[in-house]
Amino acid sequence: MKSISLREEAVSGVDKKIKYKRGREKKKLIVSVPPGVTRGTRIRLRGMGLEGKTPGDLFINVRIKS
Repeated sequence: MKSISLREEAVSGVDKKIKYKRGREKKKLIVSVPPGVTRGTRIRLRGMGLEGKTPGDLFINVRIKS
């Protein structure tokens, strides 16, 4: 789970770098957080979850630090 560091970023939108594990490998990507996002919002990244016949989805829960 990655946090947005400032409320201003949440209001205006931001691209955030995140690190996560996909199975045994570590991944990095940039997530576009939309303007006006609120705490608890879930962002779905299709096909970025665990691999199988059809890769699953990766969900990111937004936390906003004050």
